[in-house]
Amino acid sequence: MPIITLTSDLGTQDFYLAAIKGTLLSNFKDLQVVDITHQIPNFDIFKAAETLNHSFQFFPEGTIHCVLVNTQSHLKAPILLCKYKGHYFMGPDNGLFSFLFVETPDQMLSLNENSSTLKSTFPFLDLYLPGLKTLIQGDMPALIGTEVDDYVRKNPFNSFGVEDKVHGYIWHIDKFGNCISNINKELFERVGKGQAFLIDIKGQQATSMITHYDEKSGGAMLVFFNFLGLLEFAISNGSATQLLGLNRNDKVIIRFGKAI
Repeated sequence: MPIITLTSDLGTQDFYLAAIKGTLLSNFKDLQVVDITHQIPNFDIFKAAETLNHSFQFFPEGTIHCVLVNTQSHLKAPILLCKYKGHYFMGPDNGLFSFLFVETPDQMLSLNENSSTLKSTFPFLDLYLPGLKTLIQGDMPALIGTEVDDYVRKNPFNSFGVEDKVHGYIWHIDKFGNCISNINKELFERVGKGQAFLIDIKGQQATSMITHYDEKSGGAMLVFFNFLGLLEFAISNGSATQLLGLNRNDKVIIRFGKAI
C-alpha cells in the first residue's frame, strides 16, 4: 500500500486540503495518506523542513513525502523530486531542500513544466500529481522530469560548537509549551567531553539535566535530551513558553569547563 505524507502551510479552515486528498483518493487505489502537519507558518520553508526532517525517519522506506509550503512560487522555483535515504521528497526548489537534507540525495529531478501541464494556480494538480502517478506506477521518474545535480541553497542558523561553547536556538514549541532546540546530544557530548556545563537561555540557567518530565516539580525548568536526541526545555505540568517566556528562535548557549 503506497504511503504519501503531506506537510503544508494550508491549515484546515479552507477547501485546499480537501481538494488535495480528494484528488489523491480519486487517482490511487489502496493509498494511505498521512498528515504530518498543515499548521506550518505561512511560507516558512525552514519550519517545514525541520518538521519533516525529524519525522520522515519513522516512516517505512519508499514513503513519498509531499511538501506544499510556499508553492505559489513554482513558476520561479521548480518542483523537485528527490530520493533520499530510501524515501521520496517532492517540493519547491526555493531553499527547502537545503534545510531538509544533511547529505546529497541519491537522485534529483526537476519536474517538467510546460504549457500543457501548467493549467492552474494549484501546482499540486499540475506538477505533483503526475510525479506521484509515475512513482506509484513504478515507471522511471525520468519520464516526468529532468535530472539535476543541485538545489537552491540557503544558510540556516545551525547549532555549532566553538572551543568550550555550543550555540543553538529554539526551533519548535509544541502544544504543551515545551521548547525544542536544534542542539543534538552528539554535538553536546563532542564539545563538552564530559565536563561540567552551564546552559543559558534568555536569562534562565541550568547545570544539570533530568530524564523524564515528572522528575522535578514546583515550576522548575526541566532540561533534557528528548527521544529525537534534541535538547528540550519544559515545565512539569506547565508551559515553558508561558512561565519562562521562551519563544521560537531564542538563542541557547552551553558553556563547558573553564568557559563557565
